Amino acid sequence: MHSRLELGRKKVSMSLVVATLASAWATAVLAQTTVTWDGSTNMTWTQPDSTSWRGATYESGNTAVFAGTGTGTVTISGTVTLG
Repeated sequence: MHSRLELGRKKVSMSLVVATLASAWATAVLAQTTVTWDGSTNMTWTQPDSTSWRGATYESGNTAVFAGTGTGTVTISGTVTLG
């Protein structure tokens, strides 16, 4: 038989685990940035790439949007990790 103190400690421990996981998930989601390809400097996509994106420098894990501006053939140079 478990004492009330043991059950209370288990509930607190489980609550801390859930809170930690939720915090880690929220941090990962908020850290992602959406950048839009504009091809303003050239049509070569590198990583990191600050010359052909609007919104921010493209970094590993960002969300990349290709929507009208800078349309055409995009050359991927090196290794690019998609978000």
